[in-house]
Amino acid sequence: MVQPTLNTEVYDAIHPSNFASQFINKLVVVTGAGRGIGRHISIAFAKAGATLALLDFDTERQKETKSLCEAEGAKVHRFACDVTKYEQCVGVVEEIKKLGEIDVLVNNAGGGPIRGFTSQKFEEFWAGIEQNFKGAMIMMHLVLPGMKKRKKGCIINIASRLSSLECRLIAGREPLLGHCLYIIILGRQR
Repeated sequence: MVQPTLNTEVYDAIHPSNFASQFINKLVVVTGAGRGIGRHISIAFAKAGATLALLDFDTERQKETKSLCEAEGAKVHRFACDVTKYEQCVGVVEEIKKLGEIDVLVNNAGGGPIRGFTSQKFEEFWAGIEQNFKGAMIMMHLVLPGMKKRKKGCIINIASRLSSLECRLIAGREPLLGHCLYIIILGRQR
C-alpha cells in the first residue's frame, strides 16, 4: 500500500513569487501578527510589496515580524492592539488610516484552549469567543465602511480547522465563518 506523503513546499499557484510587486502602494492590516500564521502572512505580503500595519497585543513579538518583513523591503508599522477591546481598536484603526486607505484586512488574531465546551471553564470558552469572533467582528465593523465607500478592498478571516470538528465551539471560529458569509452577501445586495 502506498503511504501518503506530506507536502511541505508551497504550491506553484500560490507561491509568493507569483504576487511579487502586486501589492505595491497597498496597505495591509494583519491582526495577530506577532508570531505563527500571522507572522508568515505578514512576510508573504511584504514579499508582494505591501505596506504593513502589524497588530498584536504583544509588541515584543512584533519586533521580529517587523524585522523579517523589512528584510523583504516592506514599510512596516507596529501597533499594540487587543482586538477584543473596541475602543482600543477604534484608536488603532484611526492611526492606521493616517498611513492611507486600508486595502486588505487579515483577521488572524485568535486562540483559546483546545478542549470541548464542557471540558473548560465558561470564562475560558468565552475568552475564545471574544478573541476569535468578537475581535474579527470589531475589525470588520471599523474597516468595512471605508472599503464599501471606495468599492474595493479585501477582508480575509482566518479560521482554525478545529471550527469544523466535533469540538467546533471551543474557539468561536465557526460562528465567524457563517457570519462573514452573511456580511458578504448583504454587502453585495446594497
